[in-house]
Amino acid sequence: MAFAENPDAAQSIDSGANNGVGSDTTAFPNNVTSGDLLIVAGAAWGSTAAPTSVAVDDSQGSYTVDLGAVPVGLVWRTFIAYRVATATGANTVTVNPAGADSVHSFSYTIAEFSGNHATPDDVDGGDTTAESTTAADTITTGVNDALVIGVMSQESGTMALTPTGAGNVELDETESNSSNQCHAAAYRLGGTAGSNTVSWTTASLTTWSAQTHSFKPSAGGGGRTTKNTRAFPLGVNVGMGFSIGGGV
Repeated sequence: MAFAENPDAAQSIDSGANNGVGSDTTAFPNNVTSGDLLIVAGAAWGSTAAPTSVAVDDSQGSYTVDLGAVPVGLVWRTFIAYRVATATGANTVTVNPAGADSVHSFSYTIAEFSGNHATPDDVDGGDTTAESTTAADTITTGVNDALVIGVMSQESGTMALTPTGAGNVELDETESNSSNQCHAAAYRLGGTAGSNTVSWTTASLTTWSAQTHSFKPSAGGGGRTTKNTRAFPLGVNVGMGFSIGGGV
């Protein structure tokens, strides 16, 4: 089956200044399509300690949220949230980190994919943290033709975060690390079940954390390229596999 990214549906959101916000709300730029896979991926910072949870909801219900580990000695973490759209129409997402601090800053990308299984969860790939100029996490997918979502963040100042490695495609990113906690989100199509790595290069040496999660394709049929992603690059058509989007 084909996964396809919706070229009008993904966009990167900054929560605001480091004086912090309790939550942030944004709407998908176009209608979402019932049955499509909705993704929210980003990173959240606390003034003295990393958030202990990140709640993600939209107009239709709540998301399942996987939290990345907190890098040793730091106060931020990544997250990947997902759900299947239950209706076609306008949809607004709310992201709400919580923990010991009332001050949080964060950034995230929202995205929509078609071609997913009705119960899409495959594998939580966990996360990897290190100090280098290449951020990466490797996941072992459980099914053929899985969609792999990756997200990373880093500790140093504002810098370019660029997907690297064959098959890794950028969804969107927030490079600024001054007004919010930066993040970069990407995806790849897994091919034969097994090892898959999502990776980025950073413009300079930094401490980073990268996280992955994979999702099952629908059984049979070709994918469709739809129109609900405002991502970079625009208008991605991945052909066979998932497609991002599903706007009407």
